[in-house]
Amino acid sequence: MSIITGMSTTQIAALTTTQIRDLGTADFKAMSTAQVAALDSDQINAIETRDLVILSTGQIQALKLYNNQGLLTNQVQALTPLQMKALTSEQLATFDTDDFAAISTTQIKSIDGSDLASLSANLTAVFSPDQFKAMTNLQIAELTNDQIIGLNTEQFAALTSAQISALTTNQVKALTDSQIVNLSTDQVKGLTVNQIKALTTDQVSKIEAVDLAKFSAAQIAAFTTDQIPLLTTEQIDALSATQIKALTTAQVSALTDTQINNFASDDMQALTNAQIAKLSTSQILGLSDAQVAAFTSSQVPALTTSQIEKLSTSQLAGMSSTQLRALTATQLKALSGAQIDAIGSTDFAELTSAQIAAFTTAQIATFDTQQIADLTSTQVKGLTVTQIKALDTDQVSEIQSSDLALFSAAQIAAFTTSQIPVLTDDQINALSTTQIRALTTAQVSALTDTQIDNFASDDVQALTNAQIAKLTTSQIVGLSTEQIGWLTTAQISALTPEQVAVMTTEQIQALNFA
Repeated sequence: MSIITGMSTTQIAALTTTQIRDLGTADFKAMSTAQVAALDSDQINAIETRDLVILSTGQIQALKLYNNQGLLTNQVQALTPLQMKALTSEQLATFDTDDFAAISTTQIKSIDGSDLASLSANLTAVFSPDQFKAMTNLQIAELTNDQIIGLNTEQFAALTSAQISALTTNQVKALTDSQIVNLSTDQVKGLTVNQIKALTTDQVSKIEAVDLAKFSAAQIAAFTTDQIPLLTTEQIDALSATQIKALTTAQVSALTDTQINNFASDDMQALTNAQIAKLSTSQILGLSDAQVAAFTSSQVPALTTSQIEKLSTSQLAGMSSTQLRALTATQLKALSGAQIDAIGSTDFAELTSAQIAAFTTAQIATFDTQQIADLTSTQVKGLTVTQIKALDTDQVSEIQSSDLALFSAAQIAAFTTSQIPVLTDDQINALSTTQIRALTTAQVSALTDTQIDNFASDDVQALTNAQIAKLTTSQIVGLSTEQIGWLTTAQISALTPEQVAVMTTEQIQALNFA
């Protein structure tokens, strides 16, 4: 049995440092916590490291370390992880800078986070980068804001991405501009969604562009709508197509006109249809002609009618024929006359017949004569009956005769009696016999003498009996004897008494009853 067992605490306190050194490990094991507590700083310093390491956690906690008169550096180094964990915050506070510097990376992991947090920022500042790197995530999360912002460049750089992830939102908010700037690409990968949301607007603008470029889609989507407008031009330029796609529609709406104006062509093409639909009219107006021209044909249909209405004539003029062909019927109906007029003739000619058919009568009325003349043979087939009726006389006369020749019977019959008289000689000559037969009796009556005078034999013979009967007396008188001679027996029979009564002798003699 150890002699220590029978000694009182007063007797223990009376032992000299030499006597303490001469005690064996069995003696120290035999000490009660009360006896250990009786040791003064000199006696404690006299304990050999071989004996110190056998002390139980209870005995360690009983050591009275005070007034910075605690363990010697070599004793600190000798402590086991369990003993280190047993140290109280009061005991740790007695460590000097040499003691803290002597703590191994294995030992530091054993210190309670709350005990580390109790240390002053000046004391934790002596920890080496390796010591900080060795701390557990729980220990990191326990550090005070003062301790965190007290980390120097090397110490902060030593933190792993996992440790960065462990920082509380309050700790993140406390990070200095310098620490934000010095985040490594690996460290930024550790930032959690909640941490990113907690960043102040000043901190957001301090993130290095090269680091922001390493953010995951989830991290990009974490920025709040208050943070988004603070991203610098350099940061915006650093975003990849994948990151731009990751922006929420709310984030896209929060982008400033200046930020969007810095989007390159590939950035514009990275926008999803949902994102495009959320661009404000102000953002749309802020787009350069080149940016609008960068939209793909699959993106164009995503533009809302409100956005279409805000496109400038310059932006529309810059759109390619492929983009224009991608415009939906709803979008086309939203275009103003000035916008339609801004579309170049070459691009306008690329619109499909279905798109032409989508224009409202009010829009058709704004087409200038050149646009009417430039309609392709495919496009004229798209003109609806309602659209044809909406054409003014100048527009009607500008329809290419080759295009008019492609009109369907329904389209021909759509011309009003006000439009029929303005058809040119070339247009009349281009009409097929099928189209002539498609003319309503009212349209036939509206033909001028000059127009009828241009009817060839097959045109005359194409007239139905009903059409013949509706020729005015003026039109009958205007027929040449040659045209009279082309009338078939059935057509002659369709002539009314009033029509026969106004015919000249020469016309009567020209009738061919054979």
